[in-house]
Amino acid sequence: MISVIIPVYNRAQILKKSLDSLTKQKYTDFEVILVNDGSSENILEIFTQFQNKLNIKYFQKENGGAPSARNFGFKKSSGNYIIFFDADIIAQPKMFLEMKKVLDNESKIDFVYSDYFFANKKMTAKNFDKNKLQKNNYIHTSALIRREKVISWDENLKKFQDWDYFLTLSEKNCLGFYLAKTLYRIIGGGSMSFWLPSFAYKIPFRFLPFFYQKIKKYELARQIIFKKHNLC
Repeated sequence: MISVIIPVYNRAQILKKSLDSLTKQKYTDFEVILVNDGSSENILEIFTQFQNKLNIKYFQKENGGAPSARNFGFKKSSGNYIIFFDADIIAQPKMFLEMKKVLDNESKIDFVYSDYFFANKKMTAKNFDKNKLQKNNYIHTSALIRREKVISWDENLKKFQDWDYFLTLSEKNCLGFYLAKTLYRIIGGGSMSFWLPSFAYKIPFRFLPFFYQKIKKYELARQIIFKKHNLC
């Protein structure tokens, strides 16, 4: 069984679209662990709309950020495969089926990840390579992981949580697999997902008011990851 762990902070109508995409999955042996991370919107109402459509459980906690909610959700899960799903992800019907097939057939693989769309931009991953991962992240949060390989998310990090997570797994000699298929779309626009176009980091664009503060935060967060993992 797959456990789908979804931290959610507001954006109730976006969550509704995400859960609706899960009702269309071709692989149906999964549970949804929905963790309301201190939302002011009525997340419970959305949950009740899917009680008869999904094997879904609802939990509420004080706001502590996505890593805290993911760790909380994992403790409530029971699946032998785990996927940390963001509340703004729209899954393709074969997403779980395709990912699970890899782990079922490849006993040496510890987690599997794929391409996806961020809004209308296709985000293409790479074949798993520990050295390349140390330079830049190419694995999104929503990888399917064997339960025995799951580790805790660093609750002190505000950015690059997924990069830190998969760097840590690679340091534990876990092996990832790149499934070269576009299996989901991120709606974007919320606090749990963010992206700037590559040109924004180049002169003169990086100094424009719209980009400058975002890039500064990006670079500071990147330094934190480099220091934590002793990267050059």
